[in-house]
Amino acid sequence: MSAAFLETGRGLFIGAGMTGLVQAVIATITYFALGLPRALVLDLHPFVTLISMFGALVLVGPWGIVLGPLVARLTLEVIWIAQKERVL
Repeated sequence: MSAAFLETGRGLFIGAGMTGLVQAVIATITYFALGLPRALVLDLHPFVTLISMFGALVLVGPWGIVLGPLVARLTLEVIWIAQKERVL
C-alpha cells in the first residue's frame, strides 16, 4: 500500500513539475515572439531567469526557484548602481 502512495505522489509531482515547465517555455516563447518589453516582473531575460532558477535549485533546494532570480536581479542592480556612481 505504501508503494502505491509513493508511486502516485511521484507521478503527481513529476506531472505538476513538467506542466509548469512546459507552461514556462510556452510563455517565454510567446513573450519573445510578441516582443513584450517587460515580460517578467524582475526585468530579466527569460533565459537568465531559467538558468538562475535551476542553478539555485541545485545549490539551495526548492527555495532556489524563488531566490535564484532575486539574487540575479539584485546582482544586476548592484552593477548598475556601481556603474552609475563610477565605482566600477
